[in-house]
Amino acid sequence: MKYFDIIDATELNAIVIDIKSDLRDDLGLVYYDSQVPIVRELGTFKPYMDLRAILNEARRRGIYTIARVHMFSHDNVLAEAKPEWAAKDRTTGGIFYDYPAPSIRYAWLDPWNENVWDYNIQLSVEAALLGFDEIQYDYIRFPSLEFSPTDKDRLLLSREGTPEERWANITEVLKRSHRAINGAGAFFSVDVFGYTAFGPSRLLGQNLSMMAEYTDYISPMIYPSHFNPGEFGFDNPAKYPYEVIQKSMSAAFKQVEGKRALLRPWLQDFTLIWVPKELLVEYTPAEVRAQIRAVEEFDASAGWILYDSTNVYHVEALKPAE
Repeated sequence: MKYFDIIDATELNAIVIDIKSDLRDDLGLVYYDSQVPIVRELGTFKPYMDLRAILNEARRRGIYTIARVHMFSHDNVLAEAKPEWAAKDRTTGGIFYDYPAPSIRYAWLDPWNENVWDYNIQLSVEAALLGFDEIQYDYIRFPSLEFSPTDKDRLLLSREGTPEERWANITEVLKRSHRAINGAGAFFSVDVFGYTAFGPSRLLGQNLSMMAEYTDYISPMIYPSHFNPGEFGFDNPAKYPYEVIQKSMSAAFKQVEGKRALLRPWLQDFTLIWVPKELLVEYTPAEVRAQIRAVEEFDASAGWILYDSTNVYHVEALKPAE
């Protein structure tokens, strides 16, 4: 309940909860006693969390609850239970994995495979019926092929697809999900790459203008430390958190203006250490607050979410509860 106490004490009003594991040892394991038939058939769950108790306590405190569901990556458990649903590795004939570090491997499901869509839609509907206010899809995209020069040669999907077909594919996933999740009583949101705030991604299949028709919120991950030196005219964008968020929000809004979805970005509450020493910028409460200020000064924003992979946040950056 530590995080609920932080929310009670500050301006925060919501919490994002992974209903599938994002830990390396059991990536994708459903962390509660799911009653979804395919989940039970495959045994891809463990009753680690009492979701009803968690949701009841959140409701008692007036906290808005968001269930995060990672869709096509970070679900090794499903890929290994149903390898025929996974992306293939041309070199091994097995499942395609990203290897961001020697001790880390992330399986990819095939974004064209509608069984993967249905598995996650059923989980999402169950989460909505359990009482989550919102379901949030992450990794709702094709592989980014960023970790190794061999990734492109290794990856084999059931079909390649043109950029237009990839955009249409992801949009169809969202269309089906949105109808089902809203019908179960919850809002529906998606996380997207920060760079898609500036235009559609032909590789990833993310097109904000199309995605915004079938979501309630779009959350670009516009972490200043993830932009390259020289972008926006800055030698190191990480040093300019306010300006980067301001520019990102403005660019993203041009793509979603007049659509259904509202903009609610993820903001950086961590120090990115995997950069050359000269580019490392420590993120303190001042940098976090600067990002928040940029969002709140943008008239068309619908709030913000803070991210740190270790869930250790700069509470000093937050205003006290009123």
